[in-house]
Amino acid sequence: MAFDSFTALAPHYDALMASVPYRMWVDYLEHLVEVHQGGGKRVLDLATGTGSVALLLASRGYRVTGVDISAAMVEQARLKSARDGLQVTWLVQDATRLDLPAASFDWCCCLYDSLNYVIGEGNLAQVFRGVSRALRPDGLFIFDLNTPYCFEQELFTQRCTAPDAPIRYRWRSHYNPESGLTRVDMVFWTDEGEFRETHYQRAYTSAEVGEWLEQAGMPLLAEYEAYTTLPPGPMTDRIFYVARKLADPA
Repeated sequence: MAFDSFTALAPHYDALMASVPYRMWVDYLEHLVEVHQGGGKRVLDLATGTGSVALLLASRGYRVTGVDISAAMVEQARLKSARDGLQVTWLVQDATRLDLPAASFDWCCCLYDSLNYVIGEGNLAQVFRGVSRALRPDGLFIFDLNTPYCFEQELFTQRCTAPDAPIRYRWRSHYNPESGLTRVDMVFWTDEGEFRETHYQRAYTSAEVGEWLEQAGMPLLAEYEAYTTLPPGPMTDRIFYVARKLADPA
């Protein structure tokens, strides 16, 4: 994962994400936990970013650990938790090399296509193994991924240039179906000036995801069209996956 991809963006990230319905996301997470008979208050928010989901979970009584590879993003999360008086454990760690106590979480979430940023060969399987170690037996892992369809349709090519927007941007995506990689060239404008970032994401199939979850001792329970309990279809651009750690993984 390229942690420097979010360094310049970190102070502006919450302005960029101002329209994201984080409360609905957390409602949806809690619904999926209930549907799949999960439970418990110890939650790992993997790829926590600036901590918006982690802080909402903490406000609802969960004991949350937020982990992200970007120190700049985690620093923003720390500032927000101090401002809001909410207790969250913040850690800077690479999701492919998690260093967390074994069986220390009841469930784990990883949202907003964060795992598509895991682009190295075999690295997503390594993430799954680390999450499995950190979950208690029968713990749930809930995460989303952009689909190959999302990248084929170049859905990352977008812009916001309204003069009154707190942050203006132009993104252009380039998908290589042979490698499964998409490159997104990003230009941002703020009152402080212009900056640029280049992000890379990899497309994963449900077959790959299911195989690697099984190998990690977390069989796949369900796949959903994002923010619904409907099965994904051929034009689904984001899938939510729910997996459960085996009580006695092989």
